[in-house]
Amino acid sequence: MGDWITLSKLGFQLIAPSNIVLWSVIFGFILILFRYRRTAIVFLAVALAVVIFASSPITGWFYGKINGAYLPVIIEDSPQAEAIVVLAGDVSVPIPPRMESQIRGNRLLHAARLYKAGKAPLIVVSGGNVFPQDGVRSEAFYMKEILVELGVPSDSILIEGRSRNTHENAIETEKILKARSINRILLATSSFHMPRAFATFSNTDLYVVPSTTEIGAIESKPTSLKILDSLPSLNGLGRLHRVIHEYLGIAVYCYRGWLDCGRLLEVLF
Repeated sequence: MGDWITLSKLGFQLIAPSNIVLWSVIFGFILILFRYRRTAIVFLAVALAVVIFASSPITGWFYGKINGAYLPVIIEDSPQAEAIVVLAGDVSVPIPPRMESQIRGNRLLHAARLYKAGKAPLIVVSGGNVFPQDGVRSEAFYMKEILVELGVPSDSILIEGRSRNTHENAIETEKILKARSINRILLATSSFHMPRAFATFSNTDLYVVPSTTEIGAIESKPTSLKILDSLPSLNGLGRLHRVIHEYLGIAVYCYRGWLDCGRLLEVLF
């Protein structure tokens, strides 16, 4: 499993939109230098096509479907649970002399707010290191440290530091919770990750309530400027990257039987 996870993470880089554009341009110019102009045009056309597609309404539609599948709920309206499960993915490793915030998202802040609002008496932080390094603890370890800084008591936080992907998040977390006879959880992760995460955790014996930590904002623009959103832009590559990564992840999880594919497709489409 470990080798498969490493290969899956590295393998995606081969089809990442930004990398396709980069290498297509590089090969295109190399071929021009060697006077293979027709072949060079093909590579440069591929790069341009990817940029145009990334900025297209098609990519926007796929992005919107997954981003809006589970909308956030204000803390006061969140239901009660026995534990809050926070998934890793938005905390940087504090390698000295790091001075800026380690937090790159809203998951821990959201979990701390849920805890302080009395929505659950326990928080489970779930996430190891995809690529283990000497002298570096699991991401869950650093997540706990930040939660303590946010005012959550240390003895109210459990660490699950073995998992390296969402499937293992669910399996390892379930073991910890079942040992404490805990069943009902609030699952805290970002809007774009929630469909796959919720479907994966729902494939266990846990009763899972999605608790989306944040959602991509939609900027309000004058009508006359909306045409700019459809123009080719390198900014669209980041959006396409997320779309491909998540839908490919869903396809792999469906194939391996790690989630209820039919139920998830109903949510997305």
